[in-house]
Amino acid sequence: MSNIQEKVENHSKEPKKSSKTIQEMKDKLAILRRNQVELIWMKNSIQEFHNTIRTINSRLDQVEERILEHEDQFFELIQLDKNKEKRIYKMNKTSGKYGIM
Repeated sequence: MSNIQEKVENHSKEPKKSSKTIQEMKDKLAILRRNQVELIWMKNSIQEFHNTIRTINSRLDQVEERILEHEDQFFELIQLDKNKEKRIYKMNKTSGKYGIM
């Protein structure tokens, strides 16, 4: 009789174990789904960050180009100014030589 009683008790515990195992699996599946959603969100955030960095780098390249253009223009102006000073010096020297001044 005790053998039958043990079987009945074990049999009644099995559905509880099975139900508990199913619930644990459901809980783990829910956690995995949440993790999956978080990973997708993180992937999208990283992609947005990457795009922002790319945009910033592009703008920095543009600014650098403009700076180089301005440096070239500045250098040209300095050269023109030096050439102008040389011409004025030569004109003064020549005019003094011929008594024009």
